[in-house]
Amino acid sequence: MKNPLLNELKDSLKENLKDGLKDSFSDVAKTAAESIMPTAQKASDYLSSAMEKLEEAAAMGTDREQAEDPEPLEETEPVAATPPVEEEEEIIISNESALKIIYYLMSADGVISDAEVERFMEIGNSLDVNFQNHGQNIVKQCHRKLSAAPGTADYDGQLRAGVRDAIRSSRVTEDSFITPKLLLWDLFVTANVDGEYTKSESKLIKLVADEYGIDEATFLELETSLQTMAAIDREQAWLDTVDRPYRKIEPISDELADRKIVIMESVRDLLGI
Repeated sequence: MKNPLLNELKDSLKENLKDGLKDSFSDVAKTAAESIMPTAQKASDYLSSAMEKLEEAAAMGTDREQAEDPEPLEETEPVAATPPVEEEEEIIISNESALKIIYYLMSADGVISDAEVERFMEIGNSLDVNFQNHGQNIVKQCHRKLSAAPGTADYDGQLRAGVRDAIRSSRVTEDSFITPKLLLWDLFVTANVDGEYTKSESKLIKLVADEYGIDEATFLELETSLQTMAAIDREQAWLDTVDRPYRKIEPISDELADRKIVIMESVRDLLGI
């Protein structure tokens, strides 16, 4: 027979044990939870911090990429290529036209000297191997242009018209090589060969320079150079007549020769020869 008191005691122990276990489990869970929560909080904080850092890093990377990427250039219209500058073709004068102009210069003052004729023949022979035959035809053509009396306005007009016609009718051949500057120098030499450089000769040479577009500075430099060389020649000729020992004259003569060399070098540079 079961003792009722014993049964009640067992039941009480069971309930107490159940409650104790429940409380124990509750305490353990609470303790575990309390111990886990700081760790979980730390983990959460760490993850949040890490996410913030990642977001910041991502933002910085984007900014850096934007900074490194060059800004697109504004579209501009393509610049047209500058065409190469073409050099002006050098003017060449036919031998026949050059000789006609020289002959008109010789006729400018109405008197053709022997020195001028010799100079004309010298230039002609250097330009044309058959000048002995062709030269007579050139002189006849020039004479037909000069029907007025020398020294008159009509004569000057005919000279100028003859020069312009010779320039415009120039027909260059394979053996042509005379440039306007070289022709100008030959004209200065021819005008001074007889020792008289007249105003009418100067005006006709200036016409040739203007027709070929030779500037004033070049004209004056060539004219002055020739006149200076002519003055040196006159001084040298005077020295040759002086009755003095050669050792006293030689230094002066050498200096004059050196001056002519310097002048001619300058002229060659100007003429491009």
